[in-house]
Amino acid sequence: MNPQKICENLFDWFQEQDYKGIDPYLVDQAVFSSKLPFLKQIRSLLKPFHSFIPKSFFTKFKPVLMPKALGLIISGNCSMYHITKDKKYIKENEILIEKLIELRSPNYKNLCWGWPFYHGDSPRYPPNLPIICATTPIGLAILDPKVLEHLKSIAKTIVKDFGYDSFEKEICFYHTPLDKNLVYNSNLFAATFLFTSNLNKELAKKSITYTVNGQNPDGSWNYFGNNKSGKEDKIDNRHTGFILENLMRCGIKNEKGMKFYKEKLMKGPRPKWSVKEEYPCDIHDVTQALITYTIYKDKEAATAVFDFMLKEFFDGKNSFYYKLYKNGKKNKTIFLRWNQAWVYKSIAFYLETFKAV
Repeated sequence: MNPQKICENLFDWFQEQDYKGIDPYLVDQAVFSSKLPFLKQIRSLLKPFHSFIPKSFFTKFKPVLMPKALGLIISGNCSMYHITKDKKYIKENEILIEKLIELRSPNYKNLCWGWPFYHGDSPRYPPNLPIICATTPIGLAILDPKVLEHLKSIAKTIVKDFGYDSFEKEICFYHTPLDKNLVYNSNLFAATFLFTSNLNKELAKKSITYTVNGQNPDGSWNYFGNNKSGKEDKIDNRHTGFILENLMRCGIKNEKGMKFYKEKLMKGPRPKWSVKEEYPCDIHDVTQALITYTIYKDKEAATAVFDFMLKEFFDGKNSFYYKLYKNGKKNKTIFLRWNQAWVYKSIAFYLETFKAV
């Protein structure tokens, strides 16, 4: 099936589902009480057995609207409009933006979004707590002068509500308003929004400098710029991909980082889980690999990832699976945000960039 047909099918699928779906974090919320001790250790012990969790377990959860999923779909719709010039994609985006305004995080003056469920373990984030990796991708998705007031509102949230640490010539935005963790990829998401929207280029440049200067000598980035949480600070696939993608959106081509990504975080067209772990292979990593190679205009590598995605994750109709394991087993659960929305955004972007109809 060609990429345009897949995107058209996904566009229809989202509407059929009324943009609602289940999410991996719903499982986390249901299984792990927010007061359960040793949460991180329990997660680690259960990880090798995720492939044995039946699909029926995941599908018991009530479908919900997820702001970030809507943002990803809006991005995909923009690409599809540029490809087809069909105004249905723009009309649908107008509806989705209204939905996003309704789903904004409460108790904040300006626009911001989080997840509609508990997540994390130290700290445990409550539902709808604003988070950079939800708020800024939505802002980047709706980057249009027609919604300038919304964009200005998001920028104020990033600067005033999230806040940041200041260094001599750098800053790093906090991951959430609740904690002071400095995270290289989420800091760069904030910078990319402020830079590309022209709403605060001065802070954006200082924020970009922080992430660029945090690059390791081998071309990699750790997850944390400071690890006050004590969490595992590994070098993984998708967060490295986020950094490389957003640097390109800010006009910075990081060849050293891309070389590391291709040699240490990919096994041919298959994304590795991290530098040290080859599996599981996660659909989110696959979609980010497609985006990363595409924004670097590496058509051969991007096409290889796209073909791998179809071979290992596609059901042949309109849905994409969650994870592939070393033993060949697959978790075939269809998550809205984690699978479907990311697939739509990535394939539409690939299609728009290379006109690969």
